[in-house]
Amino acid sequence: MGGVYSYVFKNKGSGNNRKAVIIGLDAAGKTTLLYKLKLDEVIKAIPTIGFNVETLKTSDDFSVTLWDVGGGDKLRPLFVHYIEPGTVIIFVVDSTDCDRMTEAFDFLKLLLRNENSRESPVLILANKQDLEDEAMTSEAVREHFQVDTALATLNTRGPSGRPIGVIGTSAITGQGLKEALKWIQQPDGWFYDEKSRFWIQRKVVVVDASRVPEQ
Repeated sequence: MGGVYSYVFKNKGSGNNRKAVIIGLDAAGKTTLLYKLKLDEVIKAIPTIGFNVETLKTSDDFSVTLWDVGGGDKLRPLFVHYIEPGTVIIFVVDSTDCDRMTEAFDFLKLLLRNENSRESPVLILANKQDLEDEAMTSEAVREHFQVDTALATLNTRGPSGRPIGVIGTSAITGQGLKEALKWIQQPDGWFYDEKSRFWIQRKVVVVDASRVPEQ
């Protein structure tokens, strides 16, 4: 499980350990998500000044250290200092706040242009999905953030770009959080090539059964 991270996380402990930063605009629900993951409780959060840090451990001996960084305007220039090469970037979006979606997208692009972000997998959490009548779907957020086009190859060295996932979540109900931890552990459809130091997408081979000779 940890083999694909053996280079990018070589300074982060054993193969089953990860470092991730939770970043996003203010009021996106970052701290509430953190403590829902940690305590399985809904904690009434106040705006974070600085950061919160927690380590989560799962039943299969996987652990991740999560840094929750405050999202206020004055703190944003400091975010890059929390990102080391290979750190997983968890970018939390308030999916009910359509007016700030472009601001969030521009902020994420700014983060990814930083040199330390080059090899960082990115997991976008379309949060507040419990507000169904107001929230953009994860598919709509994926389209808005140009995940399958411009964003995937922004400031990357490898031909395949970087792993980017989008998961709909709710810090209130816990929707999507197990899937998020699984993705942090192993981004779907990707592996890290130690020789080239590039992220590579796994190729899906489709076999046409009509062309397979009978035995």
